[in-house]
Amino acid sequence: MEDLKKYIAKFAGKKVLILGDLMLDEHIWSKVSRISPEAPVPIADVIRITHVPGGCGNVATNIAAMGGTPYLISVIGTDSSGEKLLRSLEKHKISANYLILDEDRPTILKSRIIAASQHVVRVDREDRTVISPALTKKIIRKIKELLPKMDGVIISDYEKGVVSREIAQSLIKLARKLNIP
Repeated sequence: MEDLKKYIAKFAGKKVLILGDLMLDEHIWSKVSRISPEAPVPIADVIRITHVPGGCGNVATNIAAMGGTPYLISVIGTDSSGEKLLRSLEKHKISANYLILDEDRPTILKSRIIAASQHVVRVDREDRTVISPALTKKIIRKIKELLPKMDGVIISDYEKGVVSREIAQSLIKLARKLNIP
């Protein structure tokens, strides 16, 4: 554990480009006091709902927590989940300046229903198709703009369509050329 602590300290002040699948993690906290008369399932009375960045957004919050500055490149929708995700990123002091908003693609949403302390079910709303050639070009332009200013790169691929072979290879090739880990 002591060995890990010395690596954590090395993130302080570092700029890290994070490319990947950005999603909104929603936690629906509830209590259960009865069973549904329609089917033998618990009825969850919602107590509160929380939102945090998920996928590569979770990586970004971890980089920020270690004192680094994350620079996220990803695609989100222009929907209510996208708005909640942008607010959550802002709350965590993570810039959304390099995100691409796509009105044709929904923001990935992972909703977890938690009854008392038991994770009961997760409901996923997502489009896992590979992003369009136009969005691919936009991402590669953002990579070329940002990468020379970075101290490191993380590719966070959840196979949700943002990290294509073309994008990953472009990023890796340019990072190697610039000697950026």
